[in-house]
Amino acid sequence: FSALTGSVREDKLASYEQRILELVDQLRFLEELDPREIVFPESKPVHFNIGGESGSLFPAPVFSPLRMAKREKLDLLIWGRIEEVQDYLYIELGALDTALGREVFSFKDAAAREDLHESIDAIVEELVPVVWGRDWSSLLIEVQPRDSRVYLDGEYIAEGDVFLEYLLPGRREVHVVRAGYMESMAEVELVPYETTKYRVHLLEKVPEMVWIDSNPGEVNVYQGAMWLGKTPLEIIRPESTTRLLLRSEESDDFSFHLDKNSPSNLSFSLPGNLDPESLQKKRRNDFYASFGLFAISVPLPIYFFNLTNDYALSTINAANARDEAEAQGLSAEAQSLNAEVQRFYAGYNNYTTAYLGTLAVSVSLFVNAVITLLRYIASADRM
Repeated sequence: FSALTGSVREDKLASYEQRILELVDQLRFLEELDPREIVFPESKPVHFNIGGESGSLFPAPVFSPLRMAKREKLDLLIWGRIEEVQDYLYIELGALDTALGREVFSFKDAAAREDLHESIDAIVEELVPVVWGRDWSSLLIEVQPRDSRVYLDGEYIAEGDVFLEYLLPGRREVHVVRAGYMESMAEVELVPYETTKYRVHLLEKVPEMVWIDSNPGEVNVYQGAMWLGKTPLEIIRPESTTRLLLRSEESDDFSFHLDKNSPSNLSFSLPGNLDPESLQKKRRNDFYASFGLFAISVPLPIYFFNLTNDYALSTINAANARDEAEAQGLSAEAQSLNAEVQRFYAGYNNYTTAYLGTLAVSVSLFVNAVITLLRYIASADRM
């Protein structure tokens, strides 16, 4: 420095003083800065670089890994290599933090091929906190019965036992439910870098009964298409809202809904009680309606039966003509006739299905007409 000329020395000193003033200003800025104004992102993207034929993710650097990480604008550089040495796999792995300017993770080990998975598990366990940048925990939830539904913090996870990794430590809400059992809700404290086990054994609910009565009595009770019995009747209270139907020969149908808030004792007076004459008139109208539907349905199976026979006969005739053409060596005509055979056979199958379907409908309508006729006759006998 003393060998410099006066003007050069003054320029150097001036630049140093200017640099010092800039550093002082930066220090003052940092001292006055409110740490709460510094915003850290919740997450950062992880980029996977697929290497070329050489197997390298990046070209081999001619300088230090730190300079390479800064050049590629990486926050964290994970590098490593696997080399086979005398039937052993030598594994070396490192992680370099660009901001700190040093390695934050280093792993070196040699293992046989069959022990490679154990080494990888050890690497993952140590490397996860480095990549994630925060503490993590694991949670094992074991439930009984096995088909119970598990919710974590209000979000459905799975049915049955659950193992969750890389959760944020702290309090988490576990909710386990199953139909017919008492639900369980509890808070679980997750400890960093440990697996917390939580076992739940749901207690079976004592079935709550509901008493159903009616006026008049001996009324059929249905849940959908399932017959439950006749009133007075005691049934198990359903888990969800359920529609029940009361049906009697002497009154109109009456439906109601049963849920968890319904009273335990229910009694109904069925509306529209019918006198014998009105009942006979109603049964007569029911018979006429059911017989009319049956009469309308009768032509359909007859129509489809005739079409089925026509297509069956056409299929047989086309098949015979095809066989004759093949015997005479007329291949082009035989192919054309074979297409006709396929077309007639497809029509035969379609109309056969239609015939059987309409026949089943017609038979069911006939049975319904017979039932309504018997009810009509029974009501006439009461007169």
